[in-house]
Amino acid sequence: MLAVVNSPNAAAPVELREVPEPQPAPNEALVEVRAFSLNRGELRLFQVRPEGWRPGQDISGVVVQSAADGGGPKAEGQAERIVRGELILDPSRHQCTWKGKEVHLTVTEFLLLKSLAERPGHVKNRDQLMDAAYGETIYVDDRTIDSHIKRVRRKFREVDGEFEQIETLYGIGYRYRDA
Repeated sequence: MLAVVNSPNAAAPVELREVPEPQPAPNEALVEVRAFSLNRGELRLFQVRPEGWRPGQDISGVVVQSAADGGGPKAEGQAERIVRGELILDPSRHQCTWKGKEVHLTVTEFLLLKSLAERPGHVKNRDQLMDAAYGETIYVDDRTIDSHIKRVRRKFREVDGEFEQIETLYGIGYRYRDA
């Protein structure tokens, strides 16, 4: 990989040279830099920084690898992961984990859980959940939602017998509990 680096002992204070590929920490995203700028303060730092220092705090580019901890910007084309305490939903991979263990959900179950987990503490009625799972063009009996929620709870309880995150508000709907 090519990078602009400090070379205080060379004829020019800056040079373009091959450097090792970066290994981001869990809280760092990997960005393919497409443009950068140097400010006057950074230009002065060339004289005092050790050889190999890489200037350029102002960059423009594309995220090619998201931070492993789920924070920060997402890679181009990557759907936003939803993290709610022990729950991790990754829509781009259709993966759901609870306490580090995978929970296998159907597409409809995944969409229902995603709809609830996107806004924890907020109540979703059956019509809202039907729209989230089936869209507005398909109508299903509202008790179908109850059946799906029951199966989602059962699948989570296979992983954790004390799973209680999906709360029923009788006569109103469902909500995902705040962690």
